[in-house]
Amino acid sequence: MHDIPGMIQDYTYPNQTGKRTNLLRLRIKRDMYRARLQCTVALDIIYTESINIFMDFNIILISIAVLPLQPQITGYTGTYDVDQYLTVTCSSYGSRPTAKMTWLVNGKAAGNFEIMVSTDSDGTNTIKGIFSHKLSRDYDGVNLTCAVTSSVVEAAGMLPFTDSITLLATYAPNVTIADKRMVVHENVNVSIKCQVLARPMPARESIFWFRGGQIIPQNLYMDTDSENGTRLNVIYIQRSDEGNYSCTASNRIGIGRSGNMELIVLYRPRCTVNVQKLAVGLGQTAGLDCTLYANPSNVTTRWSYQQTSRLIRNETAKKIGQDLTYSRLNIFIDSVDKYGYVSCEGENSEGVGDHSCDFEIVPPGYPEAPSDCTISTNSTNHFDAIMTCNPGFDGGSSPVFELQRLDGQSFVSLSNSTNPQFRLESTMYGNITMRVCAWDIVHPDHKNCSGVISVIFNAT
Repeated sequence: MHDIPGMIQDYTYPNQTGKRTNLLRLRIKRDMYRARLQCTVALDIIYTESINIFMDFNIILISIAVLPLQPQITGYTGTYDVDQYLTVTCSSYGSRPTAKMTWLVNGKAAGNFEIMVSTDSDGTNTIKGIFSHKLSRDYDGVNLTCAVTSSVVEAAGMLPFTDSITLLATYAPNVTIADKRMVVHENVNVSIKCQVLARPMPARESIFWFRGGQIIPQNLYMDTDSENGTRLNVIYIQRSDEGNYSCTASNRIGIGRSGNMELIVLYRPRCTVNVQKLAVGLGQTAGLDCTLYANPSNVTTRWSYQQTSRLIRNETAKKIGQDLTYSRLNIFIDSVDKYGYVSCEGENSEGVGDHSCDFEIVPPGYPEAPSDCTISTNSTNHFDAIMTCNPGFDGGSSPVFELQRLDGQSFVSLSNSTNPQFRLESTMYGNITMRVCAWDIVHPDHKNCSGVISVIFNAT
């Protein structure tokens, strides 16, 4: 209890008696609700009287009152799942008389909802409204508002007290690549963006890149995070990086896949084979076939002798396939100075090719020895074995390949073939040492042989 000064007015009657009036003006605050006022009258120390006044009135009769209390929406986590029920509660405390509550969707009154009212120990009221609806994707971005008012608020010309949330729908990723086709030069760095729109956004570990339908190992490329997606950075791009690129992303709602983006690499003409060796006799013609890969495939080929760089001719190569061109040169060998190396070099708008097709023209000779011989067998317990070698240069003839087996100190012939592949006889057993030799019918006594190879066969 504490003293509150009032405004005193005294009046003296003709008979010398008097009247004193003490006018108390208060600005009512919420914490004065149900407060008790006491007016005490004292005449010196002879007489004292107290009058108790119990303040049981509507505490929001004046404009500064902020009642009912501000409503609060609870039960919303920030998102909702499409086609699932969302239930949220709005609560407002301390109203007297009881407040009225309304739910608004984008400012318009919502449909049916549940209202509960309870009276608290201090005589004020609590009102709660439960909004429970099955929401579609159409509610994404909608403003849901809980508005509270009362007769006192309306009489004072005050606006309803509100609390609002923004409804955000969860959805599976929508994945796109902006560029449908990208044409780049070889040896440059390329960045491809995969745009992902989703709620919740996928974790980085849930976004994958593909080329030609095959997943791209992340250790082969530099992959950097980007706003609303990811970027695939291909460093020092090569022709082998061409293809259709796509990306996928997933969250707990589902998975999204982009369409394909075609990546085309422009590059200089290139030969993909090693030096081609031809044996041509004097008075014969050497036919040289030059196949170059290039993009664009408008290619000019330059034929020349390597030793002297002397130009033989320039010509426009024929297009025989996607990124593939062909040119042919016939050289009549009328003297020994026509033997040697000849180059076929291509040029397009990207520049002069960095890998020419090279040919070595030599006089006819003996077939070269086979190499890299291997024996394949299903099991050492039975005789299902094949010996295979790589043929050497044929010397300009049709070579004969001969399988030989070591017998004591010398090799004996087992069988002949037109290719260096032989099925081993089932009569072989023990430690067998063999080799394959090459010769031609013109020089049957001159045989060039491979290195030896040994295998152990167990008798059945």
